[in-house]
Amino acid sequence: MKKSAYTTSVLIALIIVLQGLARTEGVARDQIVKMTCDQQKEHNQTLFIPNFVNVMGIIGNQMRNSLNGTAVVGTGPDSNYGLAQCYGDLSLQDCVLCYSEARTVLPSCFPNNGARIFLDGCFMRVQNYSFYHEYTGPNDTFVCGNTTRKNTMFQDTVKQAVLNAVTDATTSSDYFARVQLLVASRNESAYVLAQCWRTLSPSSCRACLENASATITKCAPWSEGRVLNTGCFMRYSDTDFFNPIPATSSSSNKGKIIAIVVSVVSSVVVLVVALMIGLYIRKQRYIQKRRKGSYDVKKLSKMLNDSSLNFKYTTVEKATGNWDESNKLGQGGFGTVYKGVLPDGREIAVKRLYFNNKFRAVDFYNEVNMISSVEHRNLVRLLGCSCSGPESILVYEYLPNMSLDRFIFDPTRGKALNWEKRFEIIIEYLAHGQLTEKADVYSFGVLILEVVTGMENNKSKTTEYTDSLVAIAWNHFQQNKVEEIFDPNLMMHIYPNINYQKEAIKVVQVGLLCTQEAPALRPSMSSVLKMLAKDDEPLPLPANPPFIDEKTMELNDITQKSNHYCYSDDSSSIATVDNSHFFPRFFEDYKGPNDSIVCGNTTRKNAMFQQSTKQAAINAVMGALRNNAYFAREEMLVQGTNKSVYVLVECWKTLSPDSCRACLKNASTWISKCLPWSEGRVLNTGCFMRYSDINFLNPIPIASTSSSNTGMIIAIVVSVVSSVVVFVIVLIIAIYVRKRRYVQQKRKGYYDVEKMAKILNDSSLNFKYSAIEKATENWDEANKLGQGGFGTGVLSDGREIAVKRLFFNNKFRAADFYNEVNMISSIEHKNLVRLLGCNCSGPESILVYEYLPNMSLDLFIFDEIKGKELGWERRFEIMIGVAEGLVYLHENSKTRIIHRDIKASNILLDLRLRAKIADFGLARSFQGDKSHISTAIAGTLGYMAPEYLARGQLTEKVDVYSFGVLILEVVTAIENNRSKTTEYTDSIVSTAWKHFKQGTVEKIFDPNLMMHIYPNINFQKDAIRVVHVGLLCTQESPCLRPSMSTTLKMLAKTDEPLPVPSKPPFIDENTMELNSVTQKLLSYCDIDNDSGSIATVSHSHFYPR
Repeated sequence: MKKSAYTTSVLIALIIVLQGLARTEGVARDQIVKMTCDQQKEHNQTLFIPNFVNVMGIIGNQMRNSLNGTAVVGTGPDSNYGLAQCYGDLSLQDCVLCYSEARTVLPSCFPNNGARIFLDGCFMRVQNYSFYHEYTGPNDTFVCGNTTRKNTMFQDTVKQAVLNAVTDATTSSDYFARVQLLVASRNESAYVLAQCWRTLSPSSCRACLENASATITKCAPWSEGRVLNTGCFMRYSDTDFFNPIPATSSSSNKGKIIAIVVSVVSSVVVLVVALMIGLYIRKQRYIQKRRKGSYDVKKLSKMLNDSSLNFKYTTVEKATGNWDESNKLGQGGFGTVYKGVLPDGREIAVKRLYFNNKFRAVDFYNEVNMISSVEHRNLVRLLGCSCSGPESILVYEYLPNMSLDRFIFDPTRGKALNWEKRFEIIIEYLAHGQLTEKADVYSFGVLILEVVTGMENNKSKTTEYTDSLVAIAWNHFQQNKVEEIFDPNLMMHIYPNINYQKEAIKVVQVGLLCTQEAPALRPSMSSVLKMLAKDDEPLPLPANPPFIDEKTMELNDITQKSNHYCYSDDSSSIATVDNSHFFPRFFEDYKGPNDSIVCGNTTRKNAMFQQSTKQAAINAVMGALRNNAYFAREEMLVQGTNKSVYVLVECWKTLSPDSCRACLKNASTWISKCLPWSEGRVLNTGCFMRYSDINFLNPIPIASTSSSNTGMIIAIVVSVVSSVVVFVIVLIIAIYVRKRRYVQQKRKGYYDVEKMAKILNDSSLNFKYSAIEKATENWDEANKLGQGGFGTGVLSDGREIAVKRLFFNNKFRAADFYNEVNMISSIEHKNLVRLLGCNCSGPESILVYEYLPNMSLDLFIFDEIKGKELGWERRFEIMIGVAEGLVYLHENSKTRIIHRDIKASNILLDLRLRAKIADFGLARSFQGDKSHISTAIAGTLGYMAPEYLARGQLTEKVDVYSFGVLILEVVTAIENNRSKTTEYTDSIVSTAWKHFKQGTVEKIFDPNLMMHIYPNINFQKDAIRVVHVGLLCTQESPCLRPSMSTTLKMLAKTDEPLPVPSKPPFIDENTMELNSVTQKLLSYCDIDNDSGSIATVSHSHFYPR
């Protein structure tokens, strides 16, 4: 906070100067006027959506340099033609913002094959055909403005201004014009803007604008109107909506000299002021540090080193085997925990803290001093610490049974904890845990519910429950069915014990009392102990837990008070936390049972005041609906008096335009109930309205519209000064960031990169770069196996190898590369391609694998000639081999590994045509106590599970889905999304599902199997069973898919009956009609908050090989 004070002070010193710059800026005008979606569906969404993403990327790059862009990607019915154009008075920055808004909204038209959207600042259209020369069409329309009627003078002025704009636009090189005409004998103007798309010819532009000029008169006598034609846009208004265009006229030499002198002098003044402020802040910071004793760090560090608690860093390092990964116990919130053995034989648990003691010596000393002074048989004992090494270290006693969660959440170990032992643990924690009023009663309630049920909160061990544990317990308590959620390991249903069951039900009730929403209702920990210890005392009934519906997060009365709003009339900014994804219903509500009105004092006003108030309220409502901020204020003179009525309206920005309109309409009706009193307010769920006969409105600065030489000089001065200020600020921030990054990297060990590289080079896995380069004949293209980075080579000892060149340089990713090599080299199985070694000393990182001459499975099953070499028995062995390899990765290897890219091209065949899983470039490992991890999406379209593609949630079921697609391909020889023949146009999953439902699976068998020529009943049954298993593996819900070990049993044991599969995710690939889980697929077109660009998944990840 203090480190940014210098930059903040510099900005404060320049506020007055920089405020002038705002008067010359425009707005993005990104309000949506109208969007139209075509009625025809896309031909193939699998191709159309990536083409659309590419088109948006190309156009986005063009829009950064000009106000328009076009792009074409794809061919035939799946091609995508795009056009985007901003109106001529937008700056490049505003244009990019307007375009970003357009491309955010436009994908909502999918799966239709075309759409167009008009905004007040830009236009965008996409189609599957070339529309660039169209200027008229059936979707041409017009939109009229608010209900303010204008007189004949204004209407005549608008017509003349429209004609002038048409003439100017058709003769302009950019097809753009804007006209301002003063209404005769009135102090107001008519403003007209006209724009053609630049892909039109001059004659087409003229025809489009003439048609628009005839249509726009239909909006008269209203104060505003727009025409939205296929080839052009036109708008008129009685309000100045133009963005300022910088003046191009040259000024006199005297003006230039003045501008230069003022610019230089102001720059020097700013630098001097900034320097003085910086020196002052530095001095103040020094004084504050002296007062707080920050310079006693060395003294405190010495006290730690001299105390009886001190451990030598080298002793701890040696005890843990130099931080060997095999001794790693877990990853904590503030560091990593290792097991170690001291020279005297004592086993210890060592916690390496992320922060460095040199920066937190005071806090670290106080923390050690406090923990070391606490001693109890139910508290883990602190043996000592160290702060003399590169990181701070805490040394605890080692407990071999580790933590409670490893027992209650494990189906095998959980049987070791019967009910008596579990109840004893709960009581011990309460009686001896030294808990105070600061302890988290709510967390304890969740804990004891977990102990009774064996379920981890928010993650049930089975697929029976999907709510959080608190919600599950509450629902069963309400229904008097608590015994249904007891941990099966307690075996109360097999060996019933009435006393144990009563105790367990009582513990659940106490857990619900501890997790009540209101803190005042939760008992103290001493009361909880009495409740558990005394069986004969009745318990109070618990109230609702905080979230009775976890899916919608509907909040109860207490938690609804957490949202606060300020009105836009205030000059201060609103600091908010965006929780719209947590509370969707609350943020969209605009009315509710608590809506009310508050009337003012007892001063009664006459009929004129009441009429003026109603009209002012109507005007304010219409103004708020036109205004992007959902805010308006109105001042209206009461007829026949010299007094005014003042009105303010505001909608919450989380509402949609329709909800805002409905809320304000309701408020304007309610507020009339306060009349004839002099003041009134409406307090609605989604909006606020107030009127008064006293001016309560804050003044709003009036922007200057002058374009004189003085304005130009001010603009030049501000530009130069702001440039210097920006340079100074950037320099200060760069120095600060560089220093902070250096400190963080020191703490995290980033400067151990060279050490990591040395470990790799000294290990048995290391290959010399020159040896690999020689083996591949200097990366000869003739030895190239594929685009994934593989190449073939022959070592000096005659061994054939497959070499993978990685695109990143080891100097920047040595740690990650080392971990990846360590993970792959630690697994060995007959159905996994073996890693022989690696190299990171050359210009790129390299992985060396065994070479398999028969290459990949896809070269056989998708080839009409080679496919005949793989009979049914051979194919079945290949599928069994792949399944065994995946079972090893998921369940039997030391580290759980998910491959993420199982497909035919990644299944290699050895000389005997045995399957080996290859290419672990996308593989991910994670701890055994995690149900899933969230990660960036990577893989191949068509083989990725829907929940992974939609939400990035990675589990073993992602590999199960890919395996299901693979075995369907092996049986049918139909490549997913691309059939060998024209007979099938759907994906293989959809094709197999339809034939399975119709009982005609044998129709999609690979002709190379020749089952129709040489029928074999057993082979046909096996093949039909494999298709059945493939459909079970590709079910939409991951909970319904079998594990790989279960899948292997299904394939191996042909006599066991199989369950009936449910629908696959995409039941119609032509239109990609999505089921409930996969409707979030379009989330991969989200907007990047930083730049406004579309955040997409790289196509190199979708089609990496």
